[in-house]
Amino acid sequence: MKGRKFAPLSAMVHEEWAALVLNMKINDEDGADLRDLRKTVEIKFALEGSDHGVFWKIRKNQLEYKNGKPAYWLLGSYTVRKPIKKIKEGVNDKETREIVEYNIQERVAYLVSWEWVRKNFEARRSYGKRGYSRWDEEILYATRAKLPEITETYEVGDAKIYLTKGVPKRSFRIRTDDIPF
Repeated sequence: MKGRKFAPLSAMVHEEWAALVLNMKINDEDGADLRDLRKTVEIKFALEGSDHGVFWKIRKNQLEYKNGKPAYWLLGSYTVRKPIKKIKEGVNDKETREIVEYNIQERVAYLVSWEWVRKNFEARRSYGKRGYSRWDEEILYATRAKLPEITETYEVGDAKIYLTKGVPKRSFRIRTDDIPF
């Protein structure tokens, strides 16, 4: 599978997983990826193994996603069972997404406060083109090295979720039972 095909599929798989684990709904409107009556969560995952370390690319306009509710970031990383190039596509989209989920392993996610990104990272201009794509936007690069102190750890199947300083435990009902992933 090509990386450009794998990336958006893995993002959808992570979003579905996070919605189940955090007991939230996927937001099908503009704004953060997940929501419930009391809060919103924007999700970013990075593939482990890069020479640059783990970082999360956040578009500056995403900082405005709060919608008047408390908001959080779920910043995660994962590995894959085999090189993405060797992962075969399924016969349809559903099967391909199942194959992508099967190949994701060692998922780790950190819940951090919304303000943590604002306080620790500055936006930088990113521009360029590749094929038919062109971009010119301001990006913040959040890094694992600067994550706040971990206050709680939850084991969710083969994954781990960490609550960090500034995230109230009472804000989340994290499922630790077997989920269908």
